[in-house]
Amino acid sequence: MDVIEDCKIFLHPNDITRLTAIKKAILTKVADLNAEYVAAKEPIPFEDRASGLKPIKRGGKWGGLFDCCWFRFTAKIPADKLDLPLVAVVDIAAEGLIVDDENNAKQGISNPVNIGNIADYFNLTHGKTLFHLDNPKSDFELWLEGGFNGVLGKDLFSGRLKRAEVAVYHADVADLYFDFITLAFARVAYEGKLKSETAAAMNKSYAKFRKKDIAGARAELSVILSRPSDSDVTLTAVGHSHLDLAWLWPLRETKRKAARTMATALKNMDLYPYYVYGASQPQQFIWIKEKYPALYAKIKERVAEGVFEPQGGMWCECDTNLTGGESLIRQFLYGKEFWKKEFGVDVNNCWLPDVFGYTAALPQIIKKCGMDYFMTQKLSWNEHNEFPYQTFMWEGLSGDRVLTHLLPGNTYNSSGMAPSLSEAYRTHKRKDKIPEGLMLYGAGDGGGGPCEANIEVLRRAENLVGLPKIRLGRACDFFDRIKKYEGDLPSHKGELYLEKHQGTYTTQSNNKKFNRKCEFALHDLEALAALAVRMGYAYPKDKVRAIWEEVMLYQFHDILPGSAITRVYTESVARYKTLLADIEDEKQNVLEFLKTGEGLSILNTSPYARREYIRYEGAWYYCDLPPYSASRLLPMTKTPEGLKATEGSIENEQLKLVFAPNGDIISLTDKRTKTDFNGKYLNRLSIYYDKKTFYNAWDIDIDYTKKPKSRFRLISSKSFVDGARVVMENHYRYGKSTLTQKVVLYAAKPYVEFDTRVDWHETHKMLRADFIPSAFADKVTCDVQFGNIKRSTKTDNKLDWAQFEIPAHKYVDVSDGKLGAAILSNSKYGFRVKDGLMSINLLRSPVYPDITADRGKHHFRYAYYPHTADAFSADVSKWAYNFNYAALPVEGRLDIPSLASTDKRNIVVETVKPSEDGRGTVVRVYECEGKPTVAKLTFKLSYSKVFLADMLENKGDAVSETLEFKPYEIKTLILE
Repeated sequence: MDVIEDCKIFLHPNDITRLTAIKKAILTKVADLNAEYVAAKEPIPFEDRASGLKPIKRGGKWGGLFDCCWFRFTAKIPADKLDLPLVAVVDIAAEGLIVDDENNAKQGISNPVNIGNIADYFNLTHGKTLFHLDNPKSDFELWLEGGFNGVLGKDLFSGRLKRAEVAVYHADVADLYFDFITLAFARVAYEGKLKSETAAAMNKSYAKFRKKDIAGARAELSVILSRPSDSDVTLTAVGHSHLDLAWLWPLRETKRKAARTMATALKNMDLYPYYVYGASQPQQFIWIKEKYPALYAKIKERVAEGVFEPQGGMWCECDTNLTGGESLIRQFLYGKEFWKKEFGVDVNNCWLPDVFGYTAALPQIIKKCGMDYFMTQKLSWNEHNEFPYQTFMWEGLSGDRVLTHLLPGNTYNSSGMAPSLSEAYRTHKRKDKIPEGLMLYGAGDGGGGPCEANIEVLRRAENLVGLPKIRLGRACDFFDRIKKYEGDLPSHKGELYLEKHQGTYTTQSNNKKFNRKCEFALHDLEALAALAVRMGYAYPKDKVRAIWEEVMLYQFHDILPGSAITRVYTESVARYKTLLADIEDEKQNVLEFLKTGEGLSILNTSPYARREYIRYEGAWYYCDLPPYSASRLLPMTKTPEGLKATEGSIENEQLKLVFAPNGDIISLTDKRTKTDFNGKYLNRLSIYYDKKTFYNAWDIDIDYTKKPKSRFRLISSKSFVDGARVVMENHYRYGKSTLTQKVVLYAAKPYVEFDTRVDWHETHKMLRADFIPSAFADKVTCDVQFGNIKRSTKTDNKLDWAQFEIPAHKYVDVSDGKLGAAILSNSKYGFRVKDGLMSINLLRSPVYPDITADRGKHHFRYAYYPHTADAFSADVSKWAYNFNYAALPVEGRLDIPSLASTDKRNIVVETVKPSEDGRGTVVRVYECEGKPTVAKLTFKLSYSKVFLADMLENKGDAVSETLEFKPYEIKTLILE
């Protein structure tokens, strides 16, 4: 997601008039195209394209938002024109793909109102609507598959046939036009004498153009165009189209956008031998391979030639705040594997220009997935503090460092016009020390990439007075060149927090919940399969891989964060349910293989031991399990002591809760120490005004806490003891919404669980559970992938104030060293921990781009864990893991010894899985408290050797089971 770059630039009115006149002389029409079309709500198969065709005249409407169509254009071209350079100009006020008789993609077309940057408005024709004809016949025919995707997700202007003709192409006039437009934009960027000299040259040039002296007109402009740049900065310019895999259009349309974009890129390579284009995200290449094999084959040829660059080592440009740690590794594992297998390229950069903040776990993952570089530009969107660096060493949790470059110019959709180049020079920090920068140009977000104007102007600006130097080349070569500055670069440690789009931690609650459910279900399946494979089980590797690929797709940064249209979530949630069912089926297959008899068993897939009570089929049981194990499930022989329920309180053997008449918890006492952990109130269900903003689904108003807030009104409540738990069940109402919450204390668990069901029908409201504990601190410990980070809870400086909403995974914890409290979450990611308040963001209700966002029914759990000492001494990580990985009852006898365990509480076995090559078992382990540790690992899997490996499962040295860990270090082990 980006804005149209350079939209603030205004050309001189005279230049616009003159450019318009020159543009008109580029083409001489020789024939109108007769048009027929057939439209539908979904794509029409190629073989059905001629069925139902009907004529349409210029100006006629053919479709509305997300409608699809086929156009057939025909004409009689005069015989005396066939040897001339001919082009077809087709503008359907939408996007389209020109194909041949065998449905091979030839070129994409688009109207800049739908997708484009400023260069598309000044292209040879309006947008990408000009198609060079090769060996045209007198009986001319052209087929085009179209799609109308609106403007910013809205049905504006509609799909209409705006232009359709065949024309003679006058290349010399086109060259003059590109000369003229280069200097027209340069005139905006120039100052002083150079500005006036440029204006004079343009005046002389236009005068000669009016006399039809095209060569003379170009000669006048060459006086300026031939003057070299004296800049000390060189920008490497790479043609690009950041293609959102879904955003303001459905996923099915992205598959077609990818083909249009790539076809255009290849067409440009035919026209311009010096043109270099790059694209990321193997997922879109898979779609092209499946539907357009000839196009895919041409891409492979151009990659081999070095002019089409695979970029980014991830499966897709996924969100990194919300995506789980193992999922991030799989993004790289499967992404890099694809590039290597399909194109023979080992991509060594992490390419995330548009992601909404970057976890501190990422540098270690990048390095251990065999990559050296990281690129983004999104930190330029910070609203309160300017990020201080352009090129720097980013140091993550573990101390691993990755060379990072932020795009100068602060866009991945650069036009390449002079003001854009000047802006890139201006915003390039420390250019005296690092005289290079990377620039991505072309229409992005919705696809399309560079048009002729982008490429032609940049070619003229390669060495042009008053502008930085330009090198048309590949990003990978740029990164390798700037590596020499590595020793002199400044360093940034920790996360790269984006001071914007904090609403994405919460919006589209169900999508986030299902992503985590899929991540955890795959974790469970793979752990069981790791054992079963060693016993001869036929593991369906390809099927599990396909599930992973689809889960990774939905982690894209405009899907998982909740910033896409309604249809994206209707479809993805439906698919999540199918994927979960598929994972469950495979898990049951593995369990059936592992069962040794009849009975009832219990499975623990958590990396921590657990001792707790389980309710199954109406009966209560007790389980005592080490990590990654299973055994018989034993009936609860007697009701645990200490469970009590009154009208206004509940208690177990450890905690007592007292409720106010409005449902707030007003006392939470540890009965053993007589400590009350309530400061003012706990679990107040607050409703905040969620101000409408342009980026409605993305953004939360930083001042929302200063506005009046409301609360759910308690309608009824009841308390009761149920086996090994005691419950206060509260029923609430607010506006059109209802909420039922079971506040639960379990025997043998030290936390309060809030099992919540909401039917939510509010607009511009935000539901949060607010806690004011008795103890607070200046820092909050936040669980992130493979570790945790500490963030400030204060607001007395601009940096801390700007972090008013923070992402975390399984917990946030505040401790003063003596007392503390953690909020545990199994599907919520947005928190506020400031000035004495701990708050978990439960639901939002924006209206754009999905007017139905979060409306409807929800079921989620969170918990509040009061404790003494700090988060680590109180085993918060253990309780958070076990809160997320429930013990699973299994029908049948299941005896599984602890597959993998450690002798230190801070060493966590995150993943156990079959190795990708099928010859071993991968065990992924990390240190979770930020301290050097020597730990012994124990495996109850048969093996001969343990090898240390990178995250791509390339084996290194054999090691013992006793290992040294650096703070937050992740180790990948392979057992053979």
